[in-house]
Order: sequence, then structure tokens, then C-alpha cells
Amino acid sequence: GGEYELILPDGTHVWINSDTKLTFPVAFDSNKREVTLAGEAYFDVTHDKNNPFVVQMDGVKVVVHGTKFNVEAFPESDNIYVSLQKGSVSLETANEHHMLRPGEVATYNKRNHDIKVEKGDVNLAVSWANDQMLFRNKNLGEICRFLSKWYNVKINLSPELKDQFRYTFTLRHEPLEEILRIMSRIHPIAYSFDEENVVTIGKK
Repeated sequence: GGEYELILPDGTHVWINSDTKLTFPVAFDSNKREVTLAGEAYFDVTHDKNNPFVVQMDGVKVVVHGTKFNVEAFPESDNIYVSLQKGSVSLETANEHHMLRPGEVATYNKRNHDIKVEKGDVNLAVSWANDQMLFRNKNLGEICRFLSKWYNVKINLSPELKDQFRYTFTLRHEPLEEILRIMSRIHPIAYSFDEENVVTIGKK
């Protein structure tokens, strides 16, 4: 639970999100810097042109020499997301190899092993590591996905509302109920918490 910041043996900074496991050696080999990730982490990799830094996940790996990027690879999700903020990385599977440019987000589907690369909101993807979330004209479906991760709760959103309402705001450490109350004043949504703290959102 909560976020955690650490420095790897090569000086690389890593911010680890809640419910995340990062495996790495006490010391890297002279020609190999490899870690294994299950969950979400933001990396600021120490530059070393001769020894690439590798993040190994379920069926795919990110190879980088020095850059800033976010990886979301939770075991229960069908997709792995890699958001590149600075530098360049390559996304590699047994069959494909894709280079990313700053501002691009790669989506790897673990079921069909396809990789899709497109422009995305990288600043939002990495903002959790800066202790805040920045939403700019995001629909309710996108916001609920991040709120679920930020507050570590399950959110059941009515499908009809997924693309209907858009919001712009900055989230820091406000209680979830306060955020939902403000959102319900802006657009006609209703929300409730059950005994297991699962949130249900529907139309008012």
C-alpha cells in the first residue's frame, strides 16, 4: 500500500506504486541491468550506453539506455502500458520490436500479444509519482480507472457514463468521497459505497 521510492545499484531512481512488486539484484552484472516488474513503477534510468536497462514483464520487456518512463503491468489486467516521458525506449516481445518517442504510450495485450503505439497523456500517466494526478478534459471512464488505482478501491461505473462527462482538476490527497461529491455537483452522477468499500457510480 502507498508509494515507495528507491535507488537501484546503478543509481536509477524508481517510484513504485501500491500493490506492486519489483525484483532486482543486490548488484547488477557488468553488462546487464535487468529488473522484473509486476504492478506499476516510474523509472528515471541512469544513462549507460554500453549496458541497456531492461524491465522484464509478462511476455514483454522494455529496453532502455537512459530515460524517464512509466510502466503499468498489473497481473490482473489484460494490458501492459508503457508511457515515455523523456528519451527513447524499445518494447520487445518474441515477435515484435517497437521504438517509442517521448509523448507516446504503448499498449501490449497479453492475450493476443499485440502492441499498439499512439500519442497519449504521458504527464497524467506519470503524475502519481509526483504525488498528484492531473486530469485535463478526461472522460469519466478514464478518471475512474485512475481513481481506482490512486485510492486502491474497486469502482463499478455504469457503461452509459463512460464517455459522457468530462472533467479537469488536480488531485492530491483529498478523500475519495470529497472528490466524488464535487464531481456529482458538476455533472448528474450518483455514487455509493458498499460495506466492502466498493464504489458504484450511475446516472442521477
